Amino acid sequence: MSTNKDALTSVLSYWHAVQTFGAKATDEVLANPVWSQRFPAMMEGIRSPDIGTRNTTLLPLEVLNAIARRDECLYDFHADPDGIRLYASHRGQPPSLPFEVKEAVLLPREEALRRYGASCLYYAAELGVGRKGE
Repeated sequence: MSTNKDALTSVLSYWHAVQTFGAKATDEVLANPVWSQRFPAMMEGIRSPDIGTRNTTLLPLEVLNAIARRDECLYDFHADPDGIRLYASHRGQPPSLPFEVKEAVLLPREEALRRYGASCLYYAAELGVGRKGE
């Protein structure tokens, strides 16, 4: 059974998706007309002239997965050996790891999203490190 916390880690607001993946990757995915049919309320929020409404519109996991597959994403994600922490680095660059972490494994963004959750990727992008279950 899924908890509310599990459900929350499977979505990001538009603004958080932009911070996590970049505006280009996010906006190019949202430009696909398929989302208007599948998630009309989401697209209504994205197209809102009110910036607050647009920025707080939640993007479901299906949309986040499509964004994560884009080559234009800003960050790569690396898991530490214990599988608890996730680090972000600018795409194609090695991660800046804390001294106690000797190495981290590069994960495809979609796999990082599945294993760690959307909120963890956001924290990794914003703070440099996210923790599983955040």
